[in-house]
This record gives sequence, C-alpha cells and structure tokens, in this order.
Amino acid sequence: MKIQWALLAEGAIVDARGALAAVGLAQSVLIAPVLPMGARRAIILLLSGPSNEFVPGRPVKFSFHVVPPSGGALFEHKGSIPMASNNFPELPTGVNISAEAAFTIKEYGRHVINVSVEPSGHSEMNVELEFYVMKPPGESGTAPRNPESTGVA
Repeated sequence: MKIQWALLAEGAIVDARGALAAVGLAQSVLIAPVLPMGARRAIILLLSGPSNEFVPGRPVKFSFHVVPPSGGALFEHKGSIPMASNNFPELPTGVNISAEAAFTIKEYGRHVINVSVEPSGHSEMNVELEFYVMKPPGESGTAPRNPESTGVA
C-alpha cells in the first residue's frame, strides 16, 4: 500500500454521484493584504495497492499539521476512519481520504502541511504539501508587472 498522490485544495465536496471532488485545486499562494487572516484548506490523498491489503472496517489513522515559517504547529488534526469495502476485489484498490481545516495565518512565507496516514497492519506513510502566504504584488518588494512585457493591456 502506498500514497499514490496527495493534493491541496480550497475545499472538497462529494458530488451527486458520490464522487469526491476538489474545489480550488492547487492554490499554493494565498494573498494576504493584512495578517492575521483566516484560511481554509483541504487535503485529499489516494491510498492504492493490491486489494488484499485493504480490509474493510479496519481503522486508518491519519493526522496533519500546518507548520508556519517560524516552526511549531499552527493547526493540528488527528483522526481515524474505517477502511471502506471494495466493490471490485479483482482490481487494484484505491481509497480517497480527505480532511479540511480552518485556521488563522499569522505569518508571511512558506507554510508546510505534514500529512501522516497509517492503515491498520501497515507502516506509517507521510507526505508534505506546501503553500505560500504573500503580500499583494507591489507590496512585497517585488516590481509590479509590466503589461507591455506580457502582451496584456
């Protein structure tokens, strides 16, 4: 079993078909004119592997924490969910796990979200996601964009 992929989004929803959908995918820069500022992020990942490694009902422990540039933990969340059943045992299995967090950002710069997943009977797996909190362009010491150089008027 492995983490096949992990992503950061503004939110996650379940659509009318029951499929998990990401909202605001890959938003890695948050513009913050002033701090502190409230933020919300969703972490979505896919566990994959042979179907015999996924035992329905067994717990999957997960945790994530947001680390600001100065270190420590800005937000922490731990939980456990039961493994879902596989409707097609002859196929490789994939299980989506999603969690959302609302927290207050107090610093500009690189923030890291450390994600840990531990399915029952398996070793812990980790992934790191990042996002940046920046001042609006022109306020952070960077030069404003020149419309002539981009062809945009």
